[in-house]
Amino acid sequence: MVVTRTAHGYYRDCVTRTAPPPTEQEQKTYRFYFLVSVWVGIAAMALSVGWWLYAQARGNNVYQIAIVGLQADERILSVYYFKDAPRPTIGNISAMHDTYFLIVQEHPFRNGDRLAFQYFKIPQNPGTNDTGVSSRQLEVQYTGGNKLTYQLTGDAANPRLDLVAEEDRALRSVFTAQDIKTARERYATADARVGR
Repeated sequence: MVVTRTAHGYYRDCVTRTAPPPTEQEQKTYRFYFLVSVWVGIAAMALSVGWWLYAQARGNNVYQIAIVGLQADERILSVYYFKDAPRPTIGNISAMHDTYFLIVQEHPFRNGDRLAFQYFKIPQNPGTNDTGVSSRQLEVQYTGGNKLTYQLTGDAANPRLDLVAEEDRALRSVFTAQDIKTARERYATADARVGR
């Protein structure tokens, strides 16, 4: 914009000058500079708008994993952004909770990408002697969905995650746009996959 205004000012000064009057070549030269600055400005604007549209269309690749039906003494952790959501309790039924993970990255996920999680079973009396909390590694393999729901099966010695729902049948998202932004800026992305 500044270059175009400057070129237009030079051209206007040249054309309106009376002493000495501009030559035909001088007018053509300033007109050429002005037209080139206009077209370069239009091209730069079109390029920047095109780049912005490309960047917006590309967006972030978001993968949400819900692990549902965890008992009160079970925890699943990972390097990814997560939220725990307690379930309402009824009477004497033990409290359960769901854990939701959000994985955000700039490039698309590939089928077969493996994501690692750690399963912990917290002992009944964690403060007693000879009581430690050890973890078991769990893996989820990316299969093409954006929202998957898993349930923990097996016992504490051999836990595994079984897929129970995909996409539309999966639980609704508990993540807000701000959560996605936070996950992209502060937490590990899928580049922290297993085997990398």
